[in-house]
Amino acid sequence: MLPSTTTLERDDIGASTKDRYLTAMKRAIALVGEARADYSIFSELADRFGIHQEFSEGRTSEQWLKHI
Repeated sequence: MLPSTTTLERDDIGASTKDRYLTAMKRAIALVGEARADYSIFSELADRFGIHQEFSEGRTSEQWLKHI
């Protein structure tokens, strides 16, 4: 299940408490080794606990980025 990707290995959003906007962050490098994105890890955990639908609301990580 682990290790997790770094911010360079995944599409994501970024912001700080001082920012007025969210910033799209595009993947800069390919996945290193067996690294997995946090969403993938948490989705698998939610599936194991029987709450995958509640966690994901039926969306993939890419769909969440577009939704947000």
